[in-house]
Amino acid sequence: MIQPCIWTNFLKLPIEEAVKVFKECGFDCGELSDEHGKELLSRGNGEKIGKELKEYANALGFSFPQGHLKLNANICEERFEDVTDELKRWLDLFLATGIESAVLHSGLIAGKSDDELLEKRCEVLTELADYIKETNLTICLENLFRTTFSCDSLLNIIKNVGSDRLGICLDTGHLNITKAEGQYEFIKKAGSHLKAIHIADN
Repeated sequence: MIQPCIWTNFLKLPIEEAVKVFKECGFDCGELSDEHGKELLSRGNGEKIGKELKEYANALGFSFPQGHLKLNANICEERFEDVTDELKRWLDLFLATGIESAVLHSGLIAGKSDDELLEKRCEVLTELADYIKETNLTICLENLFRTTFSCDSLLNIIKNVGSDRLGICLDTGHLNITKAEGQYEFIKKAGSHLKAIHIADN
């Protein structure tokens, strides 16, 4: 079932205030934004803060089925251990908040071949998928407009990692920019791997 959500930082308000306003406007859920993720993690332990936010939102009849992991986290960095450790903190926050679809960019380093990038991505994603293997959280790789812009490129990563903790997030705006394939074709290819959607009218 598709749940209409809105980016939680759309109103540029602290997360608790944003939840109140969204609820008053008829929204029952939102995608936890990168900005709010950073804000929450700056308060302390992600698991503790996430649990508190979930309780607060639940009391208002609001939830976070989807969230965006750190936007500028580059899983292709040479020192990927630092990125991996940071993303685990985000995953702890998301798990405690009740998020089931965690959107992630696939990373990029200029000058690297497709095979080198695939190897780096799979190394990091294998570790992250293993970290959440006993949960209902799925890391959803988003189609971008500079890299991994086709459904096939995302499916290739998922196939090489071989974990059911990986899925796909279709960004309709990104796909429209790249024109790698039609929306219908992308959705049909993604099939059951499609776990999250970003809808943008561009």
